[in-house]
Amino acid sequence: MCHCMSDEEYEMWLARLREAQKKAVETPKKEIPVAVKA
Repeated sequence: MCHCMSDEEYEMWLARLREAQKKAVETPKKEIPVAVKA
């Protein structure tokens, strides 16, 4: 993890992280079985 990110870059990174988590929550049935089988 780069610690020299500006506040603006950090906010964008945080927003992307939240979006990814939201998508993961919305599609648990698609994601979880694959993870279990792998």
